[in-house]
Amino acid sequence: MLQPVEGELVPEVGYHIARREWGRGYATEAALTCRDIVLGRLGFGRVVSIVAPENLASRRVGEKVHDSMREFTWERSGRPMCLYETRRPATA
Repeated sequence: MLQPVEGELVPEVGYHIARREWGRGYATEAALTCRDIVLGRLGFGRVVSIVAPENLASRRVGEKVHDSMREFTWERSGRPMCLYETRRPATA
């Protein structure tokens, strides 16, 4: 899904897993695959995950999937969020 991030629409990888399946690596595996599809096959230059600071489980997934994280105020909610991001490597 494209999300507004600082005035730009950016593809976001999100994850919702049934509680009984938590801790099995499914969110990380699915998010890694989606990240690679967005940057590869779909050709986007960057992909993000937007996570509430208090959602520690999703933050751990974001740390495994993305290259960087910074806090920002999300236009949709008006509140501080964690922005995890990966950019496609530049080609030579």
